[in-house]
Amino acid sequence: MVSSHLFFSNPYPPRFPAKVNASDNGSTRVKFLIVDDNKSIRETLIRIVRKESDEVIECGDGSEALELYRLHRPDWVLMDIHMKEMSGIEATSQIIAIDPEARVVMVTGYGDKFFRRAAEKVGAKGFVTKENLSEIDSIVRRES
Repeated sequence: MVSSHLFFSNPYPPRFPAKVNASDNGSTRVKFLIVDDNKSIRETLIRIVRKESDEVIECGDGSEALELYRLHRPDWVLMDIHMKEMSGIEATSQIIAIDPEARVVMVTGYGDKFFRRAAEKVGAKGFVTKENLSEIDSIVRRES
């Protein structure tokens, strides 16, 4: 069973390429925004990306994700689909409207084609089911 899906594929660049942040004296930093209404899933995702990231921001709702995206401009957003106030599909759509270059990976328990198509339609760069979180690394590498 294939659980992740890349909507387009690039050659494999170095692991988690990041922006150079001048305020950090030229140090390279990868910034992630983790969006999921389940705290334990957020903690798991933080552990996964913390190895490669100097900064991880987290929240539990799509509307809060929009505010945090505007404020922090993360390199990557890992977005749940089903949340109470604003869905991940709607939040991703609005983030892409703010920044067409935004890199959002949907991370969800819903692996069916309907959700995959919806994620692709709004501009997500990839799709990972929560049962296969280890695939985040390969999506981020391919899409960077």
